[in-house]
Amino acid sequence: MPYGRIGQYSDLALATNGAAYVSAYPSSHGDLVVARWPDSGPIPDEEWEFVDGVPDGPVALESSDVRGGIFEPGPDVGMFTSIAVAPDDTVMVSYFDRDQGSLKLASKIGTEWHTSVVDEGNAGGDPELGYEIAGQFSSITLRSDDGRPGIAYFVEVSEGGAVRTEVRYAAAQTTTPQGPADWQVWVVDSAVLPPEDPEAPDV
Repeated sequence: MPYGRIGQYSDLALATNGAAYVSAYPSSHGDLVVARWPDSGPIPDEEWEFVDGVPDGPVALESSDVRGGIFEPGPDVGMFTSIAVAPDDTVMVSYFDRDQGSLKLASKIGTEWHTSVVDEGNAGGDPELGYEIAGQFSSITLRSDDGRPGIAYFVEVSEGGAVRTEVRYAAAQTTTPQGPADWQVWVVDSAVLPPEDPEAPDV
């Protein structure tokens, strides 16, 4: 099974020891992947870790390093990645869950990846009743004092009528956030989108 096209929505961050980490989205699989750059040349395929988006099974090819040999599609996650590395070398990635319309965070603590929702959206909601899509264009930073992450991101909200867009900022209240309750979220700016003109030409 091929690794596919890896590189869309990529971002890069440096650790205190100079190591470089890259987050990206392989569109052929719809997953979040992260790799450590080996100091020179292109990133070898085997350096990419499939962090989120891979279902539990079934394993179709046990010898494969790609998605653990799992061919079945999983949730479409990993767009709009932003990566940062804490002073203790904890790697953190903010990214967009396209299926749920949610902002997510992945953290590598030791050798294990942990994923959680930061701001839960409702991408599959009834447009007439309202929906919320949170997490596109995310940008993560870490506090200099204790490494807690903060994430700026784009949100689209419909409450059954006019649609508005927002820039939100989520600040973790703990160094290891595990879900929406561990974040404080502010709306930085918002604007109501003008209604669509039914006579406007298609472009």
